[in-house]
Amino acid sequence: MREWLEYAGSHWPLRWPAKLSVTLVEVEAGLRVIATSPKSWRPHFVPCFGVLLLASLLAHPGRVKILRAEFDHDRFPVDAVTFLSEKESGSPIRLYSSWQWGGYLIYRLWPSLAVFDDGRTDFYGPAFVEEGLCAWDACADWASILARYRVNAALLPGDSALATVLRERRDWKAVYEDRVAVLFEKTEIER
Repeated sequence: MREWLEYAGSHWPLRWPAKLSVTLVEVEAGLRVIATSPKSWRPHFVPCFGVLLLASLLAHPGRVKILRAEFDHDRFPVDAVTFLSEKESGSPIRLYSSWQWGGYLIYRLWPSLAVFDDGRTDFYGPAFVEEGLCAWDACADWASILARYRVNAALLPGDSALATVLRERRDWKAVYEDRVAVLFEKTEIER
């Protein structure tokens, strides 16, 4: 091939055959060095074996716990979201939740359920963020804020201020609770 490229470069006014010919000369020289070197154990095989081992572990990730992609059940509402995703609901759910869980909720529930408030504060703007914080802190106006946005479910840490207030209300009912989160559903009863 090198000879053909040299011939092409000398008979036609093209630069690339000559450049490719020079590259092939370098490749040939490298291959000659490899072919003439002593045939002993070569340490460059060690990374190859490492890559093969990693590839085999990744092909069967369930066997090695550290390679399993899952969320920490102590920090994220994994079980509550599983319950929520399997729950039959007659009307669309407008879910209010902790901003720290927003990305996780989008990951697990989209597109079947749109998250009302997910922590992208720069996207929503300051007024919306202020209202979200007011509801989160269970300020005096929290119920009207949730009503204005037609929120009919809330997934909250069990020890949050809003969860404490919702537990005392007759128009909100806890439908799921574990050590990480509590899921509330709005009922038709007004207090």
